[in-house]
Amino acid sequence: MFTFEKMRKNRPLTVLALFALAFWMPALNGIAQNQAVVDRLISNTIIYHTINDFSKSIPTGINAPGYYFLEDQGLALSENFYFQNWELMRSGDYYIKELTQIVNARFIPYIPEDSLMLVNVSQSGKPLFDIKLMRKGDTLVYMQTDGERSINKTVTVAGNHISSYDYFNAGGDISFKSILQGDTIRFEVFAEGKGNNKGRQNIYYERGLPYKFEVFDFSAGTYNLKSTEKCSFTEFYKPSFIETIGRKGKIEDSTHFYYEGNRLLKLSEMSGNKEKLQITYSYNRYGKYTGKVVRSSNKNYMIDISHAGASVSDVEIDDRSRDFRRHFAFKTGNQGVLSGIEYSTINRESLIETPRNTWSFAYNRLGNLQSVQVADAEGNVSKVVQFDYTFISGAR
Repeated sequence: MFTFEKMRKNRPLTVLALFALAFWMPALNGIAQNQAVVDRLISNTIIYHTINDFSKSIPTGINAPGYYFLEDQGLALSENFYFQNWELMRSGDYYIKELTQIVNARFIPYIPEDSLMLVNVSQSGKPLFDIKLMRKGDTLVYMQTDGERSINKTVTVAGNHISSYDYFNAGGDISFKSILQGDTIRFEVFAEGKGNNKGRQNIYYERGLPYKFEVFDFSAGTYNLKSTEKCSFTEFYKPSFIETIGRKGKIEDSTHFYYEGNRLLKLSEMSGNKEKLQITYSYNRYGKYTGKVVRSSNKNYMIDISHAGASVSDVEIDDRSRDFRRHFAFKTGNQGVLSGIEYSTINRESLIETPRNTWSFAYNRLGNLQSVQVADAEGNVSKVVQFDYTFISGAR
């Protein structure tokens, strides 16, 4: 069943960006601003489909920064580090979502300003999905549709934030809509099926910071306030405390954040007086994010991240509930372009590493992704996914 909490867990699993001051400081080039947001959106989309061997359909998740308007000064943190971590713990493909937060690849750097760019993604002539990108001034529209034309996702990026998001799944009869009005409030509604499984949320902003979330459920033909989340921030514009107040005005949950300067060191989510989730974060001497340790009643795992220059080179995910660790090695080519991902597992007792899958990326003369090749441990190619581009001048 689709619920508002499920929708929120799929919120942007992306690099945290404090766009809070953007409304009060002189604006940067609008195209450069939304290019960074769209780059992240495309990176997360393609990483998600790649690690799933292009076998999964379009996820509900927005997967882009700028949704909460937060901006970060140099730290590779994700908005999910601050919001809805508990829902991530309950996700079966949590490790893939973790990867989309860590890796930011420029798969489609060239997007024309004067035409609609259609990207057809297919395998052996069978359409998997397509992506449409259209830029007008400082606004860029991203549309993704599955091969059966039953699922559609549309994201509108205005400057450095997401102004609207629409998701519709005809097969699952699921719809979700989010609209930002001005810079003070975002309205969200979702519905599944023909019954009362509906919900609504209002997010209130002050100077670009989300200070209040109102969550409504639907019953007896009306929306009723279910809970209110109130957020406090540090002098560095980072969340310091979030409390959830229930229908009866009682605090039900709270989240506490601990920093060293503006680096997040620990996050603790409480249910009443009981800690249900604790996450600690680590960095290298250059300030780059190098991993985290997650402890909860649902999942316990560690992530170690290695860097080669400006790029992520290795990610190791150690889930304590399994007898192996996942290892992802990222290969880069000229100018740091992602050229391949190698996936293997490491036996917890013997420490023997077993290769599993390899994904290889090729690019066209414009620098845009042209194909993804999927191979097994022996190098046997199981599928080749093609990215074909069509440009339609004067499209509106």
